Amino acid sequence: SSSDNNLDKDDILAAKINDYQLTKNEFIEQFTQEMQYHHEYKATAHAKKKFLGILIKNELLIQEAKKQGLDKKKDFMFAIERYWKATLVKHLMEIKHKEILKDVMVSDKEIKARYTILKSNNTSTPPLDKIEKEIADELLGEKRTKALEQWEKVLYEKAKITINTDFINQ
Repeated sequence: SSSDNNLDKDDILAAKINDYQLTKNEFIEQFTQEMQYHHEYKATAHAKKKFLGILIKNELLIQEAKKQGLDKKKDFMFAIERYWKATLVKHLMEIKHKEILKDVMVSDKEIKARYTILKSNNTSTPPLDKIEKEIADELLGEKRTKALEQWEKVLYEKAKITINTDFINQ
């Protein structure tokens, strides 16, 4: 967001809304992101114009909210902080999940062992070749969950945590 007048020398202005300058690069970045979330957007002139209209309307509303001092209110700041923390944690978990995905595998031996247990508990269990993928996915899910729990446990063990039990028990 370049609300100052220092435009990138390679960038051009897409729109100016009062003192706010929206560069072409910022517009393209936001439009591309929007296209990933809403697949009905195609990069046509009409879609770009419609999206620019949405950005302008949002910027006008943001400017008005700031003018009224809403961005300084305690409940707003609290909501932003909560959103920021939740987004940060979500992002960390996605990264960790991808890391774990690369390291976690399920062997044929594990699949067959799980199938044997299923078959012994329920004689009407379908043949292995019919449910092999389901079993593999289930085992993979269990291993991922265990790996995440192990990682969280290590975080706890490394951390220095002090709890005021008097406060909790009041």
